[in-house]
Amino acid sequence: LHLHHGPVEVQLSAWQARYDDFVYLAGTDAQVDGAPLRVWRQDDARFHGLEAKLDWDIAGTDAGVWSLNVFGDIVRGRLAAGAGSTALHVFEVQHGDHVDAVTARVANGGNLPRIVPARVGATLRWERERWRASLGAVRYAKQDDVAAYETATPGYTLVDAHVAWHIDTKSGRELELFVDANNLSDQEARPHTSFLKDVVPLPGRNVRGKIEMDPRMLQVLIASSLASGMALRPVSAPACHTSSALAPRQPVTTTRPFSASASPIASRDSATAASIKPQVLTTTRSASA
Repeated sequence: LHLHHGPVEVQLSAWQARYDDFVYLAGTDAQVDGAPLRVWRQDDARFHGLEAKLDWDIAGTDAGVWSLNVFGDIVRGRLAAGAGSTALHVFEVQHGDHVDAVTARVANGGNLPRIVPARVGATLRWERERWRASLGAVRYAKQDDVAAYETATPGYTLVDAHVAWHIDTKSGRELELFVDANNLSDQEARPHTSFLKDVVPLPGRNVRGKIEMDPRMLQVLIASSLASGMALRPVSAPACHTSSALAPRQPVTTTRPFSASASPIASRDSATAASIKPQVLTTTRSASA
């Protein structure tokens, strides 16, 4: 459904999708080296959801252009088979130079894992000549429609702000300076779609600034500096005084073996285990001959 009247535009949609042999990473009731064991599966799956969005051009005056965006969405994902049944499987897990057999249970139906929770948000934007700014907030609901062997996550709200200044030259070159402030309310946010949600949350309150410049503008600035005598003088490295009796330094290479372990978020089946091979780290230092 799409409605457009003057400065207001509204979009509503409901959808459904069916997949045969849907590929997903399923949880189990087992752990390996303290990390949850997950396995790749293929099962029939069903998805459905609702989406809504409103765009409103509030006003356009000498003081700037104001606009508002409001949105919300929700999605559910389930396996075609009913919940409640599990199957016992044996998996091969690589441990150093040998392979261990691990027995674990996997659900045959129910909710799919890592489905994004319902959310609703709004962003107020302002623009005037070279300036633009925005203030937005998104509320993520708790997610307790979880798959077997998956933990629920609480809801949280993220508030962000953005300010930018932009300039274009007659030749089309551009320069932009902006400041972004994220998670202004300093909330503990654990996205349900993250494999590490139970270990590491999103960053707390943070602010960052950035300058973006067209490479051609940088060349113009350097050329202008050179023309005005403001070029930077190269800094010479201090001279190294050596005696002719000493032999020149020769590189010495040290080789150290190290092992690469599988990531906790990766599937620990035999195919993954077989792909993990010892690697070699080589470092070079200088030493007198």
